Amino acid sequence: MDRRGPGAAPRRAPLRWLAGCAFIYAFAETAAGLLEGIGRLLGARVPPVQRHPILARSLRDFWGERWNLVVNRWLRQHCFVPLARRGHAGAGLALAFAVSVALHTWIVAASLDLDMVLRTAAFFSLQGVLLAVEGPLRVRRWPLPLARAWALGGTILPSPLFTEPMLRMFAELVT
Repeated sequence: MDRRGPGAAPRRAPLRWLAGCAFIYAFAETAAGLLEGIGRLLGARVPPVQRHPILARSLRDFWGERWNLVVNRWLRQHCFVPLARRGHAGAGLALAFAVSVALHTWIVAASLDLDMVLRTAAFFSLQGVLLAVEGPLRVRRWPLPLARAWALGGTILPSPLFTEPMLRMFAELVT
């Protein structure tokens, strides 16, 4: 327990989560850069894993064009495209996020409790909902600063739901 009193740890939680966001972002960017660098050293062309996610101007741009493009391609090919070709793009998007929820919660469930699994599921479910409402809000037509604020806010504000489980998983790895 924190010796500064029962309220000390919760007051630090927002700083922990913000630092956790920065850590996860830096970790993903570093892993992507290492993968591309190793590929070059071996004479292979490795497709980009990330495309400057911080520059996203919508959640669709963030999740669909910039963040973890390896998983994105797989979800697009196996979940979104088959339904979109049949005229059910919304169902394809929902399926892609449902599979993403399942994958992420499975990873978390391997080492953490049900509370952390549910938080992870809530984060990715919420991302799907926010993505669904940004179309009717016409976020892509917003001025660039507002659109970027939407994308950053939509990922960072609910991020404690994902960041806390990830920080606990990393802590498990190093202890």
